[in-house]
Amino acid sequence: MTAAGDWASVDADPLSMLVKDAASFMKEGFERGPAVFKATPARRALFSGLVDYAALLRLAQKLDAENDPLLFEKDINAARYVNGKRETLNGKEHADAASIEKLYTQEGCTMQFHQPQHYSDELWRLLAALERQLGCLVGCNAYITPQGTQGLAPHYDDVEIFVVQTEGSKRWRLYRPTPSSAAATPAGAQLAHCQLANRVSGDLREADIGEPLMEVVLKVGDVLYLPRGTIHQAVAHEESSSHLTISTFQRWTAADLLQYTVSVALANTYLQPRLPLPLKSGLPLRVLDSASLDAGEAAALAEASGGFGNALQALLPLAAVPAGGGGGAKAGLAAQLAAACRSLADCLEGNKLGPQLLSTAGDAMAEDFMENRLPPHPDQLPPLGPAPALGDSVQCISSSYFRLESYRGKDIAEGGCGSDCEEDHEHSHPNSRPHSHSHGQAHGQGEEDEDEDEEDEEDEEDEHGAGGNPSAWVRLVSCLRNDREDHMLGQEGSDSDSDSSSEEEWDECTALEESVDRDARAALGGDPDGKDGSSQDDHIFPAEFAPALVQLLGSAADAVGSGGSGKALRVRDIALPSAELQLNVATLLCEVGMLRVVTPLPEQQQASKQKRKDGKQQQEGGGKAAKQGAKTGATAAGGTGKKAAGAGKAKKQRT
Repeated sequence: MTAAGDWASVDADPLSMLVKDAASFMKEGFERGPAVFKATPARRALFSGLVDYAALLRLAQKLDAENDPLLFEKDINAARYVNGKRETLNGKEHADAASIEKLYTQEGCTMQFHQPQHYSDELWRLLAALERQLGCLVGCNAYITPQGTQGLAPHYDDVEIFVVQTEGSKRWRLYRPTPSSAAATPAGAQLAHCQLANRVSGDLREADIGEPLMEVVLKVGDVLYLPRGTIHQAVAHEESSSHLTISTFQRWTAADLLQYTVSVALANTYLQPRLPLPLKSGLPLRVLDSASLDAGEAAALAEASGGFGNALQALLPLAAVPAGGGGGAKAGLAAQLAAACRSLADCLEGNKLGPQLLSTAGDAMAEDFMENRLPPHPDQLPPLGPAPALGDSVQCISSSYFRLESYRGKDIAEGGCGSDCEEDHEHSHPNSRPHSHSHGQAHGQGEEDEDEDEEDEEDEEDEHGAGGNPSAWVRLVSCLRNDREDHMLGQEGSDSDSDSSSEEEWDECTALEESVDRDARAALGGDPDGKDGSSQDDHIFPAEFAPALVQLLGSAADAVGSGGSGKALRVRDIALPSAELQLNVATLLCEVGMLRVVTPLPEQQQASKQKRKDGKQQQEGGGKAAKQGAKTGATAAGGTGKKAAGAGKAKKQRT
């Protein structure tokens, strides 16, 4: 097992545990091609025996005894690859220990174990650290294969994969067809363009994938990196094998962000009117007519199918149409779309709308990530610590566990289009929540729905104002209360059996948050009983609190790269107008786990004392200068100088 000291380095830089040096890998190896990283003592100690047949059987027996067995499809797939075809031999429902043993020992099936981090604390901790480092979801599957067998057909995936051998050995063959080598079959020619794929391939035929680009045998502790779209297959040739696939970057490309950007902008009542006109221009009349197959495309499809044999070549001339039929319309449509894309590019590079578009699209992607990522492992969090006082210093535990975003209440427009992975595949992440594309009124709605729409529009006007400006609220989102058992499964809801004391603590935090909101609204002239429509798991603040919250998030040690100070700050230095608000906000955020009370370093204490001393001297000097100026002004005017002296005093109070 990995020692506590080793875990500290894994928590800080988990990718380097897999690839030796994360910075060099991201600069020189990421997305460029397969790579092998031979076992290190630390990696071998962490992964050896972490997942294997014996461990899976013990887990199944334990869950059987608890009357909570593993389930086929959800937790376990039993598959084998025989005579060029993949077979799935899942049972009806329960993947109990007896079923697993029979399928593995008698049927020669690979046991594909989905998301073992639900049960393994070590994998939970590793994946949580990776999600923090990479800033996107990280999934995991285990593959336990009997000696002399292969579980899966050749295929490629839509995720970056790190294969980690945990028991035995396995021979891997990797393929990257080139246009020339893949031309032997029509399907092979298509595979020449699968690099950095955004969809999984399904099972591929041996005849279509060509000769291997690389062959490698992985042993315990070895890591094989496979970029998206790398065709691969593996066999446990000499001995039984167990390995993990740690996968990430699904739907996490520039194209996906662009998709979010356009979808969110079209759904947003503030951004949509401000989009450049070429993006909002109507399509040509009967545009779908020209979008259908033309003769050349139909011929290419027919040839790729292989149907009709040699007779096909004689039939194609009969179906040909005169040159120019439909091609010009497609070219015109392509030109219009290109102009729209260029206008969007100009918009994104501009200083006005571009940042708003990216921020709104980023919010949509970040919401999926924050809702679906793992919570930190308990050992990755500092102790809760004491309640803060005004003289204490506080620091955010990690900026990556929290996100501050603008908030418009329950009527916020849902944007983005994070598409689900519809194909059941060994590396698919079925966690992505679909974003609604329906923002208008559906056909056939009755008067009641129309009344509701009118009320919604009135609410939206109240929230945004006549000009459509964003409402004056911000939301602090956290992953600390996410459910480990729901990770990568797309399930919603919380554990009903959670500890009652933690629920009581959460109720106290919620009450304190409501108190902060009421105090803030009252102090700043707002309605102390105003409604914001927030849920219990959100932390909603008036927008005037946003600078203070950014300041506190920036105190995290890992916030330096994103513009934060990375240093603790005193409660009385929080950017809020009163000591009461400063203390209430600090107390709330300590209670919910965002902040902790820290002891400043000696040099920080000395710098703070010097800053207070300099400020006091500057204040006293400014007051004297103001009084002297007031006296001089009064003498020149021939007056008493009382009014001018009063102005000097007021200026001193504002300093």
